[in-house]
Amino acid sequence: MTLPVRLRLGARSFRAGTIVGTVSLRFSPRCALAWTRFIPAPPFRGNVGGILMLQSRRVTDGATSTLRLHQIVAAEGDPLLTIPGCVVAEATATLGPGEPTLKAATTCFQ
Repeated sequence: MTLPVRLRLGARSFRAGTIVGTVSLRFSPRCALAWTRFIPAPPFRGNVGGILMLQSRRVTDGATSTLRLHQIVAAEGDPLLTIPGCVVAEATATLGPGEPTLKAATTCFQ
């Protein structure tokens, strides 16, 4: 997940393209489960306010699990069965009022 535009948070300024965090799809073959994981980049770890939403979405039937947090932190969402279809990991972050919404997603995995 990267910043689409320049961002100022308090006394710090970040240029467009700065990495905010990494979104990944975690998978348990034994349990046939997949879930979303978000790890913030070092400048965004700690007390960075905002809203972070993690979604695991099964493409075939639209089943979705959602975790909504009121801080940008390392987190893992709830799992979904990979049966009857593949799962996509999605993360959305808003770093403050009037700031752009950041989005990132993985490819589908089954």
